[in-house]
Amino acid sequence: MSSIVDPRTIEIYAQEAAKYDTRDRKERASGFLEPFIGMMPPGAVVLDLGCGAGWAAVIMQERGFDVHALDATPEMAALAQQKLKRTVRVASF
Repeated sequence: MSSIVDPRTIEIYAQEAAKYDTRDRKERASGFLEPFIGMMPPGAVVLDLGCGAGWAAVIMQERGFDVHALDATPEMAALAQQKLKRTVRVASF
């Protein structure tokens, strides 16, 4: 990863990945994700930068989008990858 990454932030996300994975995201989905999905053409390719544990990526994938997810924290990317059943890149963004 590039030097732009804040190691302390990555460390905290790594330590808290399991907690982030259990959060209820329904309110967030209705607040911004659903409007975003509504603007996308069917089957669109979507890049989810900072996908975290993959909650939004999963919703978009279930709706038929071709989702490519990326997170800077390996632990978060691993959780997302497990849900999406496809590669989730680990990289700075």
